[in-house]
Amino acid sequence: MPSGSRRLNSWKEIAAYLDRNPRTVQLWEKHEGFPVHRLTHASRSSVYAHTAEIDEWLEARSGQLPAGERAVSGAVAGDSANPQLASGHVTGNLEKLNRESSASSELAVKRPTSQMSLSAWLWPLVIGVMAVGALGSVWLWLHSRRPVARAAAIAVLPFEDQAAPSQSFGRGLTDHVIAALEDSRQFIVIPRRLSQRYGGPQLSLPELASHLHIAYVVRGLVAEGGGQMSVTAELMDAVHDRHLWGRTFVFKSGHTVQSEEELAAAVAEAVSAQISGAPLQTWKAPVSPDPRAVQAYFAGRFYREQRDLPDLERAVSSFQKAIAIDNKFAAAYSALAETYDLMPGRGVISSGKAFRLAKKNARAALDHDPHSAQAYSALAFATYHQDWDFPKAEDYFRKAITVDPNSAMAHQWYGTFLGEMSRFDESLTELQRGSHLQSLSPAIGSALAAGYEHAGRLSAAEDELKRIIDMYPNFVPAHDGLMSVYVEKQELSAAAAEAREMATISGDPASVAWVQIRQLEAAGHMRQARTEAAQLNKGVPLDPYRRAQLAFLTGQYDSGYAALEAAFQRHSWRLVGMLVDPAFSSVRHAPRFLAVARRVGLPITPTQGQRVNREHAD
Repeated sequence: MPSGSRRLNSWKEIAAYLDRNPRTVQLWEKHEGFPVHRLTHASRSSVYAHTAEIDEWLEARSGQLPAGERAVSGAVAGDSANPQLASGHVTGNLEKLNRESSASSELAVKRPTSQMSLSAWLWPLVIGVMAVGALGSVWLWLHSRRPVARAAAIAVLPFEDQAAPSQSFGRGLTDHVIAALEDSRQFIVIPRRLSQRYGGPQLSLPELASHLHIAYVVRGLVAEGGGQMSVTAELMDAVHDRHLWGRTFVFKSGHTVQSEEELAAAVAEAVSAQISGAPLQTWKAPVSPDPRAVQAYFAGRFYREQRDLPDLERAVSSFQKAIAIDNKFAAAYSALAETYDLMPGRGVISSGKAFRLAKKNARAALDHDPHSAQAYSALAFATYHQDWDFPKAEDYFRKAITVDPNSAMAHQWYGTFLGEMSRFDESLTELQRGSHLQSLSPAIGSALAAGYEHAGRLSAAEDELKRIIDMYPNFVPAHDGLMSVYVEKQELSAAAAEAREMATISGDPASVAWVQIRQLEAAGHMRQARTEAAQLNKGVPLDPYRRAQLAFLTGQYDSGYAALEAAFQRHSWRLVGMLVDPAFSSVRHAPRFLAVARRVGLPITPTQGQRVNREHAD
C-alpha cells in the first residue's frame, strides 16, 4: 500500500470516498483508467483501491490548484516572541493534562459528531448528492452555529506517526483535530485531502499558504517508547513561517478512540486561544427533525444541484414536503429560499415573486435558527438582486460566512457578488475558497470559471469549465460558460460547437442563434446579424435586458440604450451584472452606460469612470 494511503475494499467504499455513485466509478475504471485492483476468488472477484492512487488519478485529471494566489486575509499581524514547547502529562484516558503548568487542568471530553441514519432506499440518492460534499459535511451543514468575531483559514497537516507501524494514532488524531476545529465553526478548515496532498516536505509553509489560501497550519509528531506515547503539536503562522504555539503531551501506551478525541480537543482549544484569544466554541446540535423530513430534504438537495428547471421545481416540492412534515425544520426553509433565488429567468415564476419567496423562507429559517448561515446567504442573494441594496447584501454575506466559514455556497454566492461589484481579487478569493471546500460541485466550479472570465483570466476559466464538463457532461451552465469564454477569445467555431452541444442537452436552440449572430458580426455582415437578431426576438420575445445585449452586439446603440432603460424601469435583476457582462464590452466605459449603472447603485471605479469608448461616447 502506498505510504499514507488507505485501502477501500468495495465499489461502495470507493464511490463514497469520491462522493459519486458506484456505477459512475465503474465506468471510470472501464473507460478512463481509474486505479482499481481485483482479487479473483473461486466463484467471483472482489475489488479494492488505494486512496493515494485515487488522489493521484484525480490530480492528473483536474490539474494543480492555482499557484501564486494571495493568501487569505487574517494572517497573524505583528511579531511576537516564539514560545518554547511546554510539556504536559496525561494519565489514563487523558482526564487531566499539564496540571503543573496550566491553571486550567481539566481536559474537556468532546462529544462525537452527530451522525444521521438514512433509510436504505435513500443511500444511492445521497451518494449522488455528494458532488456537493461528503455526507458528514452535509450533516454539519444542517446545523449552523452562532457568530464569532473573525474566521481564520487553517490547514491541519497529517501528524507524523513514528509509533509502531501497526498503529494509526497519528492519522486518527489528525482527523479528530480537523473535526474539532470544523465543529466549532470558528475557522475555515481546509479539507483533509488537500492538506494531505500539499502538506509534504516539497513545499515550504509560505508556499503552502499560497497554494491553499491559508493563514495557519497545525502539525505534529507522534512517538512511542518505554510504555509511553508522546504527541507534540504546534501552531504555525504559515504566511510568515513563524512558530506561534507548541506543546508535548505524554501518556501511557494503549490509547483508545476516546483519548484521540480528548487530545484533539486539547489541541483545538489551544489553537483557538492563540488565534482568537477565546475558548473553543462548541454548540449543541438542534433536535433532529423527523426522518421523513430529512429524506425529503436530501431529495431536494439532489434535485437543486442539477440546476435545470424541472429539477428546481422538484426541489421546491421536496423542501415544501419537508416543511409540511416538520414546520420547525430550519434547514429546509433555508434550502427552499436558496432554490427560489435560482428560479428567476426560467419562465415559471416572476423574479419579483421568486425573490420575495426567497426572503420569506430565509426569515422563517432564522426564526427557528437565528444562526443559520444558509438563511443569511439566501437573504443576501435576494437583497442584492431584487432590492439593489448592495451594502446590506454584503453584510448578510459576511454574516453567513462568520456563522459558518465552511459554507461553500456562501463563499460561492459572495464571490459572485464581489465579481459583479468589479472587486475581482476579492471575488476570486471567495470563489476559490468555495471550490476548495466542495471541489466536485459543478455549480461552484462554473461560478469560479465565471469569476475568472470577469477578471479577464480566460484560460483559467476554460480549464475550470472543461474540468466540470469532464465530470458532468450534461451540466448546462458549464457548457453555457464555455461557449461564452470561446466567444470572448474569438474562437467562434468552438463556441458554435459548444452552443450546439448545449442545445442538444437543454432542447433550447437559442444559444445557437446567439453564436451565429456573433459570427456574422465578427465577419462584418452587420446587416444580416441584425436581421438574425430581430428573428430571434420575434420567435421568443426577449426581456429588455436581453434585447439590450443583442442591440449592443449588433451596433444598434440607440435601441440598446432604450432597452437598457426599459430594463431599469422594470427593475430587472439582471442589471446587477451589467458592468461585467461581455455583451456590453463596446459601451462599458461610455458615460451613458455608466449613468444607468450609477442609477442601479453599482460602484463605478475611477478607471471605469475615466475610460471612455470614444467610438460610442455620447
